[in-house]
Amino acid sequence: MAKSKILEVGGDADYMALTFEEFSKGRKASVFIDDTDKTIKEFNQWSEEEGDEWYKDTLYIKVHEVDLSLETIRWLKGNVMDYDDMKHSNIYHENETV
Repeated sequence: MAKSKILEVGGDADYMALTFEEFSKGRKASVFIDDTDKTIKEFNQWSEEEGDEWYKDTLYIKVHEVDLSLETIRWLKGNVMDYDDMKHSNIYHENETV
């Protein structure tokens, strides 16, 4: 199996993953994987514009290369990962819509 890229999103503030999903506006994770520094800069600007300044400078993004398919990531989210924890930090497969 070819390596897949996984986007890990979290931060110091509560509900960072949900806030990131709102920011992403339904774009694929690969958009954010390609340039994480640009993504963080755009997120900080967006959070200021939205009046959510407490989220500014709290986001972290990590990219991991793993041997996991999109179907496996979906299974992990539905069967292993805790829903409440996923509001704060989450993972997204490169071919997954955030």
